[in-house]
Amino acid sequence: MGEAFVVPKAGTSRLTTLIMEAAAKVKTLDWRVHDIAIMPVKNLPQMKTG
Repeated sequence: MGEAFVVPKAGTSRLTTLIMEAAAKVKTLDWRVHDIAIMPVKNLPQMKTG
């Protein structure tokens, strides 16, 4: 189980379809992935490194 946050490019058409296709592809990566939630967001928080 997992979740992913994506920032779509402005004017992205078919966003719902693209998210559903991406989720289906992620599930094929490993047999242990049974569920994935992909959510569009306006921005991602900056992560501090080091």
